[in-house]
Amino acid sequence: MKTTPFQTLAAHGRQAFGGFLTLQIAMSAAPMKADDMAAVPVTTIKATSEELNRVINGIGTVSPIQSVTVRPRIDGQVTEISLAEGQMVESGSVLLKLDDRELVASLASARAKRAQDEAQLSNARTEAQRYATLAEKGVASASTLEQKTSSSQQYAAAVQSDDALIKSAQTQLGFATVLAPISGRTGFKQVDIGSVVSASSTDGIVTITQMDPIAVSFVAPGDRFGEIRDALKN
Repeated sequence: MKTTPFQTLAAHGRQAFGGFLTLQIAMSAAPMKADDMAAVPVTTIKATSEELNRVINGIGTVSPIQSVTVRPRIDGQVTEISLAEGQMVESGSVLLKLDDRELVASLASARAKRAQDEAQLSNARTEAQRYATLAEKGVASASTLEQKTSSSQQYAAAVQSDDALIKSAQTQLGFATVLAPISGRTGFKQVDIGSVVSASSTDGIVTITQMDPIAVSFVAPGDRFGEIRDALKN
């Protein structure tokens, strides 16, 4: 069979192409050395079962549970201020003190009155016992004995009244020291040293806002209310 130049070129092309394939296969089949392979980092972690928090985004408002405007219980002049604006105070801590000289004098007077009535009560009881002995012997009349016994009872009642007056004076004296009713942060103080405050004033001394605990209110989609209630129960 006669071969044309085109067929001869095609045959050579097939051989060349076949050689190329053979070379490529041979190169691909050649094994790679361990030093030529890049190290691949591997990170391991232990698998655990946990709860996933579901978060509902919404606009919230923070508001205090308690906010108290502190007012004095008595009238008086401010002599000492222990608070600072914006300060955190504890319940029962001293905020300010008022002039208590008149209250101290009233307490001393009440105690002196009680001591006087106690002395009279002791004397009245002694006389009542003496007249009771005389009445048994027939020396003193029954009416005189009744009078002495009544006088003793009157002085006993006077001593009880004095005890009440002493407690009242102690309470009034305690009001001269203004204490924080709750724990929280103070606002702007409305008085200074030398100011005269009144129990009937509506301005107050300072406002204390409770910070812990504090309330937060927020809005959420209506279709999530059931989910929120279930979460609050748990």
